[in-house]
Amino acid sequence: GKQLYEYAHEGAMTSLAFHPSELLMASGAMDRSVRITDLDTLQALGQTGAEGSGVMGCTFSADGSALLSVTREHLKVWQHEPVITALDTVEVAWGSLSDFCVNASSQVVAC
Repeated sequence: GKQLYEYAHEGAMTSLAFHPSELLMASGAMDRSVRITDLDTLQALGQTGAEGSGVMGCTFSADGSALLSVTREHLKVWQHEPVITALDTVEVAWGSLSDFCVNASSQVVAC
């Protein structure tokens, strides 16, 4: 195959998430940010500010209305349209995180 695009953060990327119904991708990285990219145009749509010690994971909610990001210190819920805006923050004390998701009942499941 042929490489069409090289996507990078300032720090190592730690997670990717794809919107359930739109051509959007969210990426989290050790540069402590989450970026949203339009996969149709390959244009960045926005980026969060610096978050904690680095983003360990990110995912869209099941209906795509929210974006969640996880650091060692907190779980954040973001609105991603029309601009990235923090909606809620929950303090956590995870030393490590293997994976997390949001189920159909809007519950966060993490391990």
